[in-house]
Amino acid sequence: MKARLYRRFVFVVACALIMISGRSAFAQAQSCAPLPNGTVSWWRAEGSATDVKNRNNGTLQNGATFASGKVGQSFSFDGVDDYVQLPDNFFPVPSSGTANVPFSFEAWFKTTSGGVIFGQQAFAPFNAAAGAIPGIYVGTDGKLYVQMFWSGTVEPAVSPAVINDGVFHHVGVTYDGTTQRVYLDGALIASKAFTQVGYSGTYKY
Repeated sequence: MKARLYRRFVFVVACALIMISGRSAFAQAQSCAPLPNGTVSWWRAEGSATDVKNRNNGTLQNGATFASGKVGQSFSFDGVDDYVQLPDNFFPVPSSGTANVPFSFEAWFKTTSGGVIFGQQAFAPFNAAAGAIPGIYVGTDGKLYVQMFWSGTVEPAVSPAVINDGVFHHVGVTYDGTTQRVYLDGALIASKAFTQVGYSGTYKY
């Protein structure tokens, strides 16, 4: 997973590929665009889960490892319980009340099945749910689902077509403080007004 986070809080798994199948992986894209101004974090997966722009270093969990990516290395997951743990509370979400902190997030992914691309919850992953958001994931129906923060209800954006076709796709999510916009392969597929609602004192990733 080569990920980047920017001020105005832009999270980017830009220059990254996410593969979800029997094994899952985040990998670097064929050629990377220059980092945008305001980049906060970037997880390149070049032999470590280190944030090369800041101190939001990740930790490989449950056997997560590395594999060849489209360019360079990638994170590789077994599709069962592997993941990269990121620091608690690093995403701009309130612990209580409401907020409207802008951010962006993007990722390249390739999959032939379903799985999580980005998750946030009030508990460690793979434990009993006590509060969570959909985040970004590929559903069992093969479509992309996106809801980057809690708004008081589960209402993710859904791609119009299946994307578990074994072809590289790009997802980008922006939030300007008022509206969440979801882009798939460069095309806007959803736009919805949101206010960030806090639901936990600690958020896990």
